[in-house]
Amino acid sequence: MSVVVTRKALLEAARSALGPGITASEAIIVGYSQLVGEPLDPFAFDDAAVIARAERLLAEGIGVEDAVATARAELATWRIEL
Repeated sequence: MSVVVTRKALLEAARSALGPGITASEAIIVGYSQLVGEPLDPFAFDDAAVIARAERLLAEGIGVEDAVATARAELATWRIEL
């Protein structure tokens, strides 16, 4: 099932995600993920890695939907196995 995310809904979700330590672009990513039913927690280790990767993709001009999907597909993580 595909979820249609309107600009208005995304802006409202992003505003509610803003807080200390959360940039505007991170808030957009977090808000979008909440709207589509796959929330990302910016303070959870692996979710933060996905958010950071998606934020970089946004900066490169990729849309939020594709940026989040790509970051999730890449399984971005900060964990390093030694």
